[in-house]
Amino acid sequence: MIEVETVLIVGAGASCPYGFPTGERLRTEIIRLVETASVNSTNKNGLHKFIERNSEPHLLRGFAHDFARSPRNSIDIFIEGRPEFAEVGKLAIAATLCGYEREKELCGNEKIRDEDWLKALFNDYLVESGRKEEFGENKLKIITFNYDRSIEHRFTNDLLRTFGGTIEDARELASKVEVIHVHGQLGNYFNSEGAPTIEFDSRTDERKLLQAADSISYFFEPGDEARLQKIRTTIAAAKRIGFLGFSYDSVNLKRIISPKVEGPLPENDRSMAEQKRDRLNKERLWKADRVSGTTFGLPAGRKARAKAFIEEVSRTEILFEDCKCRQFIENTTIFI
Repeated sequence: MIEVETVLIVGAGASCPYGFPTGERLRTEIIRLVETASVNSTNKNGLHKFIERNSEPHLLRGFAHDFARSPRNSIDIFIEGRPEFAEVGKLAIAATLCGYEREKELCGNEKIRDEDWLKALFNDYLVESGRKEEFGENKLKIITFNYDRSIEHRFTNDLLRTFGGTIEDARELASKVEVIHVHGQLGNYFNSEGAPTIEFDSRTDERKLLQAADSISYFFEPGDEARLQKIRTTIAAAKRIGFLGFSYDSVNLKRIISPKVEGPLPENDRSMAEQKRDRLNKERLWKADRVSGTTFGLPAGRKARAKAFIEEVSRTEILFEDCKCRQFIENTTIFI
């Protein structure tokens, strides 16, 4: 069992073993989807028509043109710079990714046995005693930059298949390990706050695709600042932090790290303002005594920049492991 407050920060690389695309591949697929939807063509399938029906034509064309020519590799980073394309982008993300939520790829897939990090996490740490109640006693939170609900669904499935009972009981227990989606998710999974749930593996049901698109969110939208602050506070308070399949893009790192309070102090109440600034800057520092993460395939320059950036707020050196997620889970000491 994980007995120390631990946060796992999950990127697209952690979903790849389960059939999901990398950020760059997602970009390519979205561009292809939206470009076809934005032109007159007899080759449009249901997803192309879904995008076309629910988008303003000029925004659809503009998004297809500008995203294809943008240097941004990430759809979410692109949209934050171009908020006028938010709704089109959400529709495209939902239409592209919902088809990748496939249970047969995620659960009991022997083809991914050597890369199945969720299996290793479940067996080695979350229920190592064999008591199903132990799952909910783990001091683990997961922050994911991914839109898919593969972690939530896998925890639910593993609990159901391991201990039996009802799917409702398995969902309730699975929800004890909090999963926070940085940019929202493809629909609500645990039916929190009265929102309608969207089943995993919904594919191309238009009503569910619209609900999925509506569940995606960015930090320029109402209420998103509170989620961002929760993410930063959660990370800063953890005793152990691990990065899984994360690309360490500087924009994403800045999202999860509270900015340093700087600039000139006011002439009035200067001493009080200085005390407040010192307090805020102290609060932004991470309390973790172990910080580590995967860097499989990461360029040396990005690794060095990420290391320097994280160590500005970390009281300990970050330990990078050039391995995939399963090997990290099996060999790391951050849970101990």
